[in-house]
Amino acid sequence: AHQALGNEEQAIAALESATHLSQASAEAWQALGDAYHAAGRHDQAQRAFHAAINRRPGFWDPHFSLGTLYHAVADSDGAATQFRQVARCAPENPDGYNGLGAILHVLGRLDEAREMYERSIAVDSVSNSWAFSNLGALYYDDARFGNAADMFEQALNLDSDDWMLAGNLAYAYHFGGQPEKAEAQFRKAIELAEAQLQNAPNDPEILADLAGYQATVGAREHAHDLLETLIALEPTEPAILAGIGEAYEMLEDRDRALEWIAKAIDAGHPLRRFESKLSMRDLVDDERYRRLVAPTSNGAGVATSE
Repeated sequence: AHQALGNEEQAIAALESATHLSQASAEAWQALGDAYHAAGRHDQAQRAFHAAINRRPGFWDPHFSLGTLYHAVADSDGAATQFRQVARCAPENPDGYNGLGAILHVLGRLDEAREMYERSIAVDSVSNSWAFSNLGALYYDDARFGNAADMFEQALNLDSDDWMLAGNLAYAYHFGGQPEKAEAQFRKAIELAEAQLQNAPNDPEILADLAGYQATVGAREHAHDLLETLIALEPTEPAILAGIGEAYEMLEDRDRALEWIAKAIDAGHPLRRFESKLSMRDLVDDERYRRLVAPTSNGAGVATSE
């Protein structure tokens, strides 16, 4: 109930009580780990997920949550190990293949990533929106915007209320030379994200994505307000830091964009996230960016999900 109301700390306190009352409950430790992760308390989340795995080692769910945590903090090796465990524990569950595909995508192993997404769709093509979206992200990164849009459309047909899927399709239309479709789709993504933000006003992922959408449609003041709200939360996850930098670039504030992209890179965010995006092309050509990444050689596109 506290989680539904956005009362983060009260939810954590209730779940801590649950683990004290039932030390053997894998589900209680799993839920506590998820709550810690949502609050940015990553070390505590990791310990809680390991506690869940130790209590029920053959259950896929805590492995998936731990993989998601590792992915968020740019530990690709740790994430891949956990998603492989998901696939071993539950080979008929598409989530393990989706998660492993997302990691391989980040690492630039695109053929292997595509194989994982296709395996995921073979397992479930009816409710598996993120496998289609992740395939779309592969096409997007390769500037095949028509193919990307086809995949994102299929994803949205399966889950029409997901703001991120709507935003991914909007970007594919935008860079694929369909401005009218892009405008309408960005408006839809904004509507969906704002509705979700009502339930989770401090969700950094929603704030970052929404700021990017608002910047793209020219709502500069609103985008700045969203970014200031997000920055006040002191985010640490690499993808969120990157999203802040990208939003500032869309707002034509190159200095602040570089500031936040530097933070994302320091936190371990892959360079391909920036260098595969048309929206970041001018920044990537900036000499200050080249100096920033000179000693670095790691390598991702529109949002992918495990």
